[in-house]
Amino acid sequence: SRGSPEITDAAAEAFLRPLRKRMKSARAVRPLALVEGAAERRRTFSSWLSPDPASERLRDISRSKRIVQGLATWPLAWLETTGVVCYERALGRARDERGGTMDETLARAVVHSDVLPTAVSNASDHYVLLEHGRAPRFLSVAEHARAFEIPSSSALMRTLSSQSPAVLTPNQAVERLGRSVHVGAARRLVRTLVQRGLAWRGMSYGSVYSGFDTFAAGLEAELLDFAYTFASEWDKHSRRALLHAWARYGLRDDSVYTDSESDDAQHAPYVDLVMHTPECKAHSKRNHRRT
Repeated sequence: SRGSPEITDAAAEAFLRPLRKRMKSARAVRPLALVEGAAERRRTFSSWLSPDPASERLRDISRSKRIVQGLATWPLAWLETTGVVCYERALGRARDERGGTMDETLARAVVHSDVLPTAVSNASDHYVLLEHGRAPRFLSVAEHARAFEIPSSSALMRTLSSQSPAVLTPNQAVERLGRSVHVGAARRLVRTLVQRGLAWRGMSYGSVYSGFDTFAAGLEAELLDFAYTFASEWDKHSRRALLHAWARYGLRDDSVYTDSESDDAQHAPYVDLVMHTPECKAHSKRNHRRT
């Protein structure tokens, strides 16, 4: 500002010297080597499908006439097994690569019969199941949750599958799963922390950018018990599901902050483990504007 003396090189050096000294004494950050997971027989997504999807919470595809009418024009006579497609993504490829036409070569590329494509949080781009001789349908909420390896016994699975009262609509549940941490990955991380003596049954836990917290489902599965001390989530629907799922582990309405930078959140109790999971869209391979 006007009248302020210029900062000299000596003054700047005097300011920076103690900061450099602290940096040298700080422990270097190294990649975390995860423990190996148990060897599993490789499965296709068909193992997560329900024998009776009508009994599970299911988004009605008949209301999405654009998808139903569009799929009816696709060349799918070659599909002899079960396939999954993310319709909006597939349509985007058809526009970019075929001038809007879906030919058999492209259809074979966008319809997956083995591994599910990456989940996304787009409300209109959910998994559509294609079965030979049957009408297409969306995957149920429970099928999505099983794909995320949420155990059937998990408090979160009960929340997502709850019919009465429904905490989230099927559309809301699937959309929020698309921006969540995969529970299988979370469990492997927790097992690594346990092996190093950094996680234990009954430990206290907090989360930031919580969503409805699939990482907590990994803690639940590996530790069986933990103390959910605080969370931070601005979205009212996710916050309602968060409280519904994890109240049994101690999470209360007054310990779920809407803003992680609020005064209350800044004075949250000390915990043994904090999970910080901001949106990953900026770093996604599908974000072509990423730096």
